[in-house]
Amino acid sequence: MVLKAIVAQVVRQFQVESNKPELLRAQVNALSRMVPLLYFILIVNAWVLSFQFLGKAPDWLTLYGVSGLTVVCAARLVLWWRRRGQPFSDRAARRELQRTNVLAGVLSVAFIWWAMALIPYGDGFAKAHISLFLTIAMFGSALCLIHLRSAALIVTASVGIPFAAIFGLSGDAVYQGIAINVCLVIVPVVIVILITSRDFAHMVEARRRSETLSAENLRLANLDPLTELPNRRAFFAHLQRVFAAAQDKGTRLALGVIDLDGFKPINDLYGHVTGDRLLVEVAARLSDAGAAQGTYFVARLGGDEFAYVIEDAGDDRALLAHGEQIASWLRSPVTLSDTTVQVGSPQGLCAKARLEAQSMNIDYAAR
Repeated sequence: MVLKAIVAQVVRQFQVESNKPELLRAQVNALSRMVPLLYFILIVNAWVLSFQFLGKAPDWLTLYGVSGLTVVCAARLVLWWRRRGQPFSDRAARRELQRTNVLAGVLSVAFIWWAMALIPYGDGFAKAHISLFLTIAMFGSALCLIHLRSAALIVTASVGIPFAAIFGLSGDAVYQGIAINVCLVIVPVVIVILITSRDFAHMVEARRRSETLSAENLRLANLDPLTELPNRRAFFAHLQRVFAAAQDKGTRLALGVIDLDGFKPINDLYGHVTGDRLLVEVAARLSDAGAAQGTYFVARLGGDEFAYVIEDAGDDRALLAHGEQIASWLRSPVTLSDTTVQVGSPQGLCAKARLEAQSMNIDYAAR
C-alpha cells in the first residue's frame, strides 16, 4: 500500500492539476510569456550544433532533421506568441496545458534522438558539444516550463535519463563524469521545480482569496444589508454613470424618488421588526416594478426612502403611468405575520430627465 501511494504521488506530479481552474489559467498566462523563449533556445542551439556536423554527418540529420524540428518549434512559438495576454476559459486552459505536456514529451524525445544520432559522426569535441546542447536544452526548457510542474518534469526525465544512460554506459571516463555531473544537477533542479510549482500555486490561491474578499467588501460597501438593494452610495455612483452615458448618447432617463407615507406610525406602533419586514416587502415590490421597463435600477437611500432610475426611458405619459402603477402597488395592504399594514407614496414618485446637447436639465414632476 505504501509503494502504491508513492507511485500514485509520483504519477500525479507529471499530470495537470485539472481541479484548480484559477491555477490553470495562471499557468497558461505564465507559459504564454515563457514558451516562446523556450522554442527560441531550442531552435538556435539545434542549428548551432547542426553546423558543427555539416559535412560529417548525413544531410538528413544535419539539415533535414533539424529543419523539421525547427518547423514544429517555430509553429508553436508563433502560436504561443499570438496568445500572449489572451483570456482562456477553464476548459481551454486545461486542454492547452495537457497539449503542452504531450508536446514536451514528444519534442524531448525527438531532440535527444536527433542529438544522439550525431554522436557516431563526431570527435571528442563534437561529442562534448552534444552534451552541452542537451544540458542547455534540458535545463533551459525546464526553466521556461517551471510554472507547469508536469511539463518541466517530463522534459527533465525525457532528456536527463537517456542522456545519463548513454553517456554513463559509453565506457569513456570523461563522458561518465559528465553523466554523473548531470545526474547530480538534476536532483536540485527537480527540487527547485517542485518548490517553485508549489509556491506558484499558493500565490495564485492567495490572489484568488484576496480578489474574492475585495469583491465581497466592495459588494457589502454598496449594499443595503436589510433589503439587499444597492445603497445610497451605489445609487449616486450609478446615477453619475448613467447621466454621463445618456448625455453622450442623447437619450432620456427617468428618476423616481419614493418616501413612504405612514411608515413612522407603523414603526412606532408595531416595532422595528415589523417596520423592517415592511421595508423588505416594499423593496421586493419596487424590484418587480421594473420588469416591463428598460434598464431599471432601484436602491434604498436610507430609512423609508427609495429611488430608481430608468435608462432609455419612454415618453412622459408612459413614465407617469408607471409612477401611478408603483403608487398603486405600494398602497396595497401588506400582511406581516399576524399584522396587516398599509403605506402610501403620494409624492415624489416620478421625475423625468431630458438631455440636451450641452447641458442636462432635470424637471421634477411631483404628484
